[in-house]
Amino acid sequence: MKRLKLIRIALVMMTLTVIAAAVRVAITGSSPAVAFADVPSSPAGVRVEPARPDSIARLIATRNPFRLGRAPSSVPFDPRASLPGAPPMPPPVPRPPLTLAGLLLGPPHAALIEGLPGSDGARLMRAGERVGDYVLRSIATDHVVVAGRDTTWTLRLRNRYQ
Repeated sequence: MKRLKLIRIALVMMTLTVIAAAVRVAITGSSPAVAFADVPSSPAGVRVEPARPDSIARLIATRNPFRLGRAPSSVPFDPRASLPGAPPMPPPVPRPPLTLAGLLLGPPHAALIEGLPGSDGARLMRAGERVGDYVLRSIATDHVVVAGRDTTWTLRLRNRYQ
């Protein structure tokens, strides 16, 4: 049992040493061997001031440890800008303005839906029926669920006051 405690303490100390070396490398930009070679030993009784976390973070951010040159990119990042020579983004496909015009409750349930592409006026549909890319998923007493390629609509029945 005592042996396991000693092993655990040794592992914690090694982990802390590796973390300290990684921070030192990120700050100085030198290799680990050089990082520990230039650490002066403090004489007995002299208190060494530890670095503040905000200054360490500032150093890491300014040195940019994830770039080979340790310098910020010369090209600003803009996800909306297209690459040179790349074709422009196609305009988004407009979604149809679907509305629920009426419901027929009772076996079999049916819904009267307006605005479906490819059909003029309202169309009577049953649950599971498909019109183009649109499927009528379910019919309830006050709403229906219509699914398209990338969108699902919950269409509510309009009353005369809306």
